[in-house]
Amino acid sequence: MKNALRSLWLILFLVMPLRVFAQEDTCNVPDLYGTNLFLNAIIAADTAGTGWKGASGATAWQNHTRVYVLQKNGMYPWNAAVQLRTNRKLVIRAAQGNYVPGGDWKPQIYGYPVAGTPPGRIINLNQLNDTLILKNLSICGVDESQLGAIDKVQGNLIEIQSTGSGSIFIDSCVIKTINGQLMQIGASGACHANTIRITNSIYADMGFLGQSNLGAGRGIDLRNSEVDSLDINNCTFVNFQDRIVRHLLSLQPIHSFKFNHNTVLNGMSYCGTLSLGWVDSVGNGPFEIKDNLFVDNFAMGPDTDLVRQSEFTDNPENDLRNGKSLITWICARPNTSNHVTPWVISNNYYSISDSGAAMRALTAPYLYVPNPSTTEPIMPADMKRQLKANGGDTVLAFQKVRVAPTNVPPLMTKLIRWYFAPASDGSPADLTNTGAGAGRLKTGSSGTPASHFIHDVTNNVWVYDMKRQVTPWYYDSFDAGYKASIDLSAAASDGKVVGSKMWSFKGILTSVEKSDAAPTRYSLGQNYPNPFNPSTKIAYGVAKQTNVKLEVFDILGRKIATLVNESKNAGSYSVEFDASKIVSGVYIYRLSTPELTISKKMMLVK
Repeated sequence: MKNALRSLWLILFLVMPLRVFAQEDTCNVPDLYGTNLFLNAIIAADTAGTGWKGASGATAWQNHTRVYVLQKNGMYPWNAAVQLRTNRKLVIRAAQGNYVPGGDWKPQIYGYPVAGTPPGRIINLNQLNDTLILKNLSICGVDESQLGAIDKVQGNLIEIQSTGSGSIFIDSCVIKTINGQLMQIGASGACHANTIRITNSIYADMGFLGQSNLGAGRGIDLRNSEVDSLDINNCTFVNFQDRIVRHLLSLQPIHSFKFNHNTVLNGMSYCGTLSLGWVDSVGNGPFEIKDNLFVDNFAMGPDTDLVRQSEFTDNPENDLRNGKSLITWICARPNTSNHVTPWVISNNYYSISDSGAAMRALTAPYLYVPNPSTTEPIMPADMKRQLKANGGDTVLAFQKVRVAPTNVPPLMTKLIRWYFAPASDGSPADLTNTGAGAGRLKTGSSGTPASHFIHDVTNNVWVYDMKRQVTPWYYDSFDAGYKASIDLSAAASDGKVVGSKMWSFKGILTSVEKSDAAPTRYSLGQNYPNPFNPSTKIAYGVAKQTNVKLEVFDILGRKIATLVNESKNAGSYSVEFDASKIVSGVYIYRLSTPELTISKKMMLVK
């Protein structure tokens, strides 16, 4: 009875005359939780001209003045996509007012299941010159209050379809949890995006192997679309399987691109991070990548499934191990020597945590061999050429530091280990690279969990999934503020903090402070890169305080070098081996403690 009365009150509320303030035709929508009403149905009825506006149509929409205002702490279920029509503008924002951290949440829009399955999209821009504006909202692909909701999460949330064009503006939002991409432009063909601007927002939990595969899990998928301006500023991206931007093998260009003052955390980066495809070298630009902080980006390394890797021809450089295209953090199609894209790439910093270093050591035997002069495949040579032509510094464009964020989800190490574990034996995965896993294949398809992607029904979790947090956690607990090994409080090009300005710099990281917990067992990682020339890094873990030796021997057992010979506290470490004075060949490196000895091989190629 209470819910029925509430629904009746809401309907009466919506048909009451609307007051116009500052030329806004404002529709205040109360909390819909428990009303059996859906926000999309309210909006669809309004925009179709079948609501109280009458048969003459939705005048407010045609005049671009209609605004839907959602309430603080309100819950807004959404069970089908709203279809925008030509020259329409959809504006949804939170009610104005002060929000108290730990007590108030932004209005929560969430995918409500129909016959057990949440909607694949919430908004479609499918005709000409549509505009979408979202401000101060949280949007989630599933109803997080329902156990097992993630099991059927769908492909994307916001889409400009191949028949449409328009602009999207997202500000101060939390958008999360999808198996494909949070935003897709041109799903089944080319379309035109006038302006896409994302500011002051958090994008989280991109990708889910229970419904898709390791080639999914993106922030913005541009496909073959033409984009006048893509501007991503002061945002945070956390937990993504694939890329932040995908414009691979594009048939139309991006005319202007800005990726500035963003914080990027826990990027498996299976196929890169900013895959920009065709950028217009004769356009006005600008093309900027500035003042960003990357923590454990490219954590799983590049795709080495040969079928997939052969698609990445935007980069003409080859992986030296298999001759296929090298996948880099950032990639744009090469321009001819007559045209130079006005790249401005500067004041970016990146950090690899102890867990990240362990993953690199684990995966190194299976991955690409980059140019021996670098340990991170960040930019292809052609982009460096163009950056230099514009007066940029390729060395200082990305600088490595040590960073410890305050409170963020842990790196998805189980998922990375699962990917590299053999899949053929069918035995229970034990995360030591010998149990059942994906076997370095892009497994799984829509609606079919990836092979051996195990569901722990008792605890309602997927064993190898990333660490997902519910939406309120991002208001109450999430803190990507950080300490660093150097002062980054004013190291950005504008004299501000590096990374998203939503977070603060919290001081210099001391030599004893760590970003990860100490390991519980001894470990010796595969050197990285391998093969190498002339130097390589070796990661190892110590379970408790003890005397540690790390030595290098040639194939005949003769000692070549002693890299470590001292007492070490429990923790994860990394050491560099300089082989510039020895000849090519296979060498053995050995970790020795009073309790055990571990040995591995590495190859020097000069």
